[in-house]
Amino acid sequence: MYLKVSSKVTDIDDALRMGFNWNEGPFELLFEYGMNNYIHRLQDLEMEVPPLLATMSRLKQEPYDSTSSRAYNHEEGMKFINRGEGVRRLGDHKKYANALSRNYASTIWQFNDDARKQRLLVCEFHTKANALNGDAMKVLEEAVERLEKDDYQGLVVYNEAMNFSAGADLNTMIGLADKEDWTGIDKYLSHFQSVCQKMRYASKPTVSAVAGLAIGGGFEVACQTSRMVAHMNSTLGLVETGVGLVPGGGGCKELLWRWTSDPDFEGKSDEAALKVFDIIGYGLMAHSPLQAKKHKFFIEGDVMVLNRDHLLVEAFKQVHELKEGYTPPVKPTFQLSGAETKEKMHQVLLDLEKKNIIFGYDVDIGLHLATVLSGGDTDPSKTLSEKDLYKLERQSLINLIQSSKTRDRIHAMLLSGRRLKN
Repeated sequence: MYLKVSSKVTDIDDALRMGFNWNEGPFELLFEYGMNNYIHRLQDLEMEVPPLLATMSRLKQEPYDSTSSRAYNHEEGMKFINRGEGVRRLGDHKKYANALSRNYASTIWQFNDDARKQRLLVCEFHTKANALNGDAMKVLEEAVERLEKDDYQGLVVYNEAMNFSAGADLNTMIGLADKEDWTGIDKYLSHFQSVCQKMRYASKPTVSAVAGLAIGGGFEVACQTSRMVAHMNSTLGLVETGVGLVPGGGGCKELLWRWTSDPDFEGKSDEAALKVFDIIGYGLMAHSPLQAKKHKFFIEGDVMVLNRDHLLVEAFKQVHELKEGYTPPVKPTFQLSGAETKEKMHQVLLDLEKKNIIFGYDVDIGLHLATVLSGGDTDPSKTLSEKDLYKLERQSLINLIQSSKTRDRIHAMLLSGRRLKN
């Protein structure tokens, strides 16, 4: 069967990964397990060893080379993998490269981008659904620190799982909430925000390369890099209100800054805040970068790619484009109306409740979101910093998760994957 389809193990792995939506193909799994281990296991079970594996064993060949980017070809032996122009895969790199740092949640890899004469770091998440727990963020933080102190030209946040990241780790937060460890939640959120700030204001470019879901905390990481590269079928958005929370990793701050800095909203910070209130309050998602532009999830400078296999190389290109004379962005400031804008948002919530579009507890969630987006206890004469918005995010999220109704929503999402209307 193998030879009828292709003589290359890479072709078989690619076909089965894409056809069945697997993370790894059969020969990749065989390589990880160890071909000789597998053959010995078959022999112990008195099962027949497939002729192809017997031939490879006799030739002392593995499906993939552990020292270089080569793979087995039945007709030609070990050959360098040629994916075609514009394609590099982390999966190929991992077969022979040593990680710079790793834990169970995330890994740092070094890439030599010879075409552009640059050395790069790639941070890969690999938890379930790439949920971002404290350990994942620690490795990302280490990647930024390595970028700053060592001879690297940029950092790319990327993985080849189905989804870039489905968000912050709800298990972490609900575990702390069930123990009423509000300080622990504040530390988790503060660290998340701090890592995103370090990425945003690093002295060298950081690029997120996104495919599949990049929602909630996943979007907060992706949107706080220097630039986003996204596959055309990426889903972007801030969906925290669906589980009774507000974005707490910089999402409120970032979207508010994107809208208030729009020339069309100059001098209209309350209108910009109301626009963001709608987007986050409804938990709107965009199912392509083109659709994401109208919500400002995807902004000028961000890049869309049509072929998912081109994501990594395109991210390398963006680092190269940014690195000459790169300077970190200026930290944003905000002039918000405080109570006046919050009252407008409250009226929106009451109108929606009258129309039975939202219900009692949704109003409570909306009011906490309104506190963040209106600037809390402020007025237009005061200037708020990014840190002020981060603090409001944390306070509102912690206030919400102290409610049993929010915790019930989180438990329901973790158990069934569905939103609970309570």
